[in-house]
Amino acid sequence: MFRDEIDVVVCDGFTGNICLKTWESLVKFVGRELKTLFTANPARMFAAFLGKGALRGLKHRIQPERFGGAPLLGLRGCVIKAHGSANRHALMNAIHDASEFLRTDLVHHIEADIGAANTLLGKPNA
Repeated sequence: MFRDEIDVVVCDGFTGNICLKTWESLVKFVGRELKTLFTANPARMFAAFLGKGALRGLKHRIQPERFGGAPLLGLRGCVIKAHGSANRHALMNAIHDASEFLRTDLVHHIEADIGAANTLLGKPNA
C-alpha cells in the first residue's frame, strides 16, 4: 500500500480501519521525526530551508485529511466513514466525497459492474 502501486483497497471494515489507522500513525511519525531531525542543529535547519518546497509537497501528498473518509460499500446508499479524530478539513473532504458519490450515482454503477462481472464469470446476478 505504501509503494504507490495501489489505487484502491477493498477489504472488510476491521481490516480497513487497521489500514487507515496505520496510515495516519505513519504520517504522524514521519512528520515528528522529520521535524526532530531538521531542527537538531543550524546546518540541518538550513537544509530544511533549502528543501522547504519538496517537504511541503510531501506533506500535502501524505496527509490523511486530503481524503476525509472512505465509502462503505455493500449498502444501498451513501455512507462515508470518517474518523472521530478528523479535523474540519478532513470532514469537508468527506462531505465532498459524499456529494460526488451521490452526483455520480456510484451505487448504481457498482451494481452494474458487479452484474457484468458475474455475467462474465457465469454467476447468477443477485
